[in-house]
Amino acid sequence: MSIRNLIYAQGDFIDGDGPAIRPSNAMFTHGDGTYEDILAFGTQARHLDAHLALLHESLKVLGIEPPLLLFDQENVGKLITRLLNRNRIFDSAQVRITVSRNAAAHQPGEMVVQTRPLGYKRFPFLDEGMRLDILEAPCKPIDMLARIRGSHRLLEVLARQHAQRQDADTCIIMNTEQRVAETPMGSIFIVRGSKLYTPSLGEGCCPNPMRDLVCRVAPAMGFDVDNQVGLRIGAIQNAREVFVASPLSGITWVKAFRNHRYYNEVSRILHQEVSRLTFDTYPPPPKVGACGG
Repeated sequence: MSIRNLIYAQGDFIDGDGPAIRPSNAMFTHGDGTYEDILAFGTQARHLDAHLALLHESLKVLGIEPPLLLFDQENVGKLITRLLNRNRIFDSAQVRITVSRNAAAHQPGEMVVQTRPLGYKRFPFLDEGMRLDILEAPCKPIDMLARIRGSHRLLEVLARQHAQRQDADTCIIMNTEQRVAETPMGSIFIVRGSKLYTPSLGEGCCPNPMRDLVCRVAPAMGFDVDNQVGLRIGAIQNAREVFVASPLSGITWVKAFRNHRYYNEVSRILHQEVSRLTFDTYPPPPKVGACGG
């Protein structure tokens, strides 16, 4: 049974290989909008409440009225399930919800939902790990737009291109204070002893539900978490382990940063736990304490 490519756009399911948006669409013409990438498995969206909260927060900052559908999490979940069923994607999938400003004044934003098969039944754990490099410039500004997906896409594109040129898998994006912000894949963590460190949200990184999940489950597994720090490159170089947390790939450990090499004991344990909570015993345990910063 072949996979199809339908998308949801403005209240209808249409062919994703054909024209989907008008040339006047604000996201297309001005980058005026935002998006969330959500993991689905078995046609069910995972961590949907957290993703929708982030989407609403971003739309509030941009001054875009959310589409009415986004106010009902249950209906959003049902829409995602219908779209995945129509596209015949029953294992893991990337679901992207994009919302752009409506050209008509004082109208809710325009919403598009796309899907893409990922092809795994659990988060994969790389035997070899990733190779990490650093994008020295340009840097990511620390401002109200730093947390909004879509506002720094060109910076992410440049980071990916730089990683390819350096024969690396991903790349550290620095903020304007010459501290670590994130990677194009997601939030970066380092491990020292039994403690995890990740840049605070005030360092210019985008929040994501997998960052929050790591912050919640790690203490129960005996690992303290400090998510209020600013990390410089020296901290990356001196870490015992480095990994990236992403909603679509879980935890991906870093094998090498230039001439530095890392272990994967803690990242492997955390990978197993976030995979279990995401795929086997969903939904995960309720939030306890703050994972912001």
